[in-house]
Amino acid sequence: MKSNLKKPRKEREDLLGDRLDDLSMRMQDGQSVGIPIGPETSHVLAEVVLSAVDSRFQEIIGKPLRGFRALDDYELAFESRSDAEKALAELQSTLLKYELQLNESKTCVVKLPDVLQDTWTSTLRNVRAGDLLALFSRAFELVHKHPDKSILRYAISIAHGVDLARDSWPVYQDILLQCAASEPGTLRYVTTELARARAADLRIDETGVRELCSYLIRAHAPLGHGSEVAWALWLAIVLDVSLPARELSGLTQMVDPFVPVLAMWAEECGQIVGGQLERAGWVETTVDEGLAGGHWLLAYEGATRGWLGGDAERKVAEHEVFGWLSEKDVSFFDGEASVLNLNRWSEMSPYGELPDSGGETGSPNPSAPF
Repeated sequence: MKSNLKKPRKEREDLLGDRLDDLSMRMQDGQSVGIPIGPETSHVLAEVVLSAVDSRFQEIIGKPLRGFRALDDYELAFESRSDAEKALAELQSTLLKYELQLNESKTCVVKLPDVLQDTWTSTLRNVRAGDLLALFSRAFELVHKHPDKSILRYAISIAHGVDLARDSWPVYQDILLQCAASEPGTLRYVTTELARARAADLRIDETGVRELCSYLIRAHAPLGHGSEVAWALWLAIVLDVSLPARELSGLTQMVDPFVPVLAMWAEECGQIVGGQLERAGWVETTVDEGLAGGHWLLAYEGATRGWLGGDAERKVAEHEVFGWLSEKDVSFFDGEASVLNLNRWSEMSPYGELPDSGGETGSPNPSAPF
């Protein structure tokens, strides 16, 4: 397919794979390696490719495989270690034909019988969910032993199954803020719990939340960590906590398109105090890239909401597709998602049902803005 795409347009064969490849490239700034992260269509594309890998791999092995593939994770069983290692080499070779490769850090050959689940999950399950100090003391201890595991997220999921009590909430709130500061991957879960407490009329430590969000932005913005900064901004928006403008000065250097949209929305809502956001860098980016680059979301939302000035607005109005979307009042960002709607919240636990905490499957999660 790649060789066909390199031909002059008039000489190309009209192949479905080439059309999909071309559309995929348009979604990631012309990058031809890999597929876009995020869109549901990427799951379909991945399945198409990996189904072909499965067929070729099965053909090479020559006998029925025992095991399964869950999305992009393979788990296969063999009679001997030598058979397993040979199959692993063949799988890697097959993937390379599709310009794919195994993740070495997650690839291993183990001798059976092996443990059926991580021991730390059962350790945490055995702690009474209502005993917050014991639960998180054990979780913090386990984090040091298993730094690559989502232990704090799992601990929060267990605690989530317990009704929030007014007398224990201050302690739990401090623990949540500590979790978010030490492991930003918990921000989604911390946001959920703080939002749940706010909906229950429990007192939110606005100073603590402000200090947490400011710290996360200071620490992660210079490193270009868009997810951490975006969640910090979203946490402040959800809880209606103001942020000092001086703490957001580093945002203009970030290439993440979601961060400036969230920051400007927070400013529009009156949550940026002590100054104004510096937008010159964002305006320059949208003018240079227009609506065809990786910052199209910033360019479109910034223009239609009047955040980035006349030049950005004219670019949208003159664009054949985005101009039409603007006329129809289409938006890709829902600022009102910060209004908590319990019916839209999805399951909390990253590990599925939690029997020890009641096994709830409709746990809160603040609806996302994008």
